[in-house]
Amino acid sequence: MNDRYSLQDRRMAKQHIKVSPSLPAGAVAMGEYSAQRCHQYAQNEAPSDEILIDDLILLAYAEGADGITGLRFSRESGLLKNCWHIAKGYATLYKK
Repeated sequence: MNDRYSLQDRRMAKQHIKVSPSLPAGAVAMGEYSAQRCHQYAQNEAPSDEILIDDLILLAYAEGADGITGLRFSRESGLLKNCWHIAKGYATLYKK
């Protein structure tokens, strides 16, 4: 995630982007997008699904979407990338 988003951008994204359990009627899918976070330091809390959802909401807002659906999450080893593990989130972005 780009950490240069302002607080205003984050607030606007949370207000504008809807998280839907399925693609709403009349909506057009924009494709599947992903976000990932590295759990680099063992003493820090691992990235949660909620953090990944926030990242996906910001991504959807930046891409001009109206919502996200089809959330999926995975975790994989990140030892070769200097991480304990890498948390990934996937969602389909859509426009109404």
